[in-house]
Amino acid sequence: ARGLDARPVVSERPYKSLGSETTFEKDLDAVDEMLQQLRQLATDVVENLQRKQLRGYTVTLKVKFDDFQQVTRSQTVSQPLLTLQDIDRWLPELLRRTEAGARKVRLLGVTVSNFAEPASTGGMRQLELF
Repeated sequence: ARGLDARPVVSERPYKSLGSETTFEKDLDAVDEMLQQLRQLATDVVENLQRKQLRGYTVTLKVKFDDFQQVTRSQTVSQPLLTLQDIDRWLPELLRRTEAGARKVRLLGVTVSNFAEPASTGGMRQLELF
């Protein structure tokens, strides 16, 4: 009645995405520093993907500027994002698609989503059309 329940929480839902983000104590204005931070976040994401044995096909960059305006940029690929290199190759391009560098950045995040279907479906995926 008071929100107390000794039973363990059981979540059976499959993951839709896995990500990592961080808010900076001091806003970033150097693109090189932003990319360094993004690589660290991507490392965390890859470790979680490997631990949970997930294979994603979409990488999303989240940027929150110093005025709290937030933007996301995504890229879907035909091969699964399994390694740091797989994700890292897209981070500079995704960051270029934002105003980062021209504006100070308060928060950065990296997320992988669009996970492969379980092996029971054969793992078949539609190829990119463009």
